[in-house]
Amino acid sequence: MTTSAETMIETLKSSQAELVAMRKDVEALREHLHRMIGNIEFCLREVEKNVGRDEP
Repeated sequence: MTTSAETMIETLKSSQAELVAMRKDVEALREHLHRMIGNIEFCLREVEKNVGRDEP
């Protein structure tokens, strides 16, 4: 039979594992968003370069 303290320790270990997994997910999302922002900035620069080129 497990004691209250043992149950609490297991709960904390489980919570810690979930937090570690969430942190990894957040870091992956941060990297993905950083790449997306870079791509958007590139596209905007390309559009700015091409504005007015087709006009007489």
